[in-house]
Amino acid sequence: MNPTTHSQEQIEQLAYQFWEERGRPWGTPETDWFKAERELGVEAEGMLSRVAREIGSALGQAVALVTEPATQKGAS
Repeated sequence: MNPTTHSQEQIEQLAYQFWEERGRPWGTPETDWFKAERELGVEAEGMLSRVAREIGSALGQAVALVTEPATQKGAS
């Protein structure tokens, strides 16, 4: 199948399946999105890929800030 023939919905469905298989972890959506793109043979730097990366990075940073122990915050 041509890399451009996969829809956002197909990538999203496969990414969701991968996320569920990994136990639905918090803060890592880009991991599953990129894996779905690779599995489907989608070009890596599409617009949706960039958006997923940016959202995933922002969520990961927010989760790290919220879950980081207060003692480590003061140590910086």
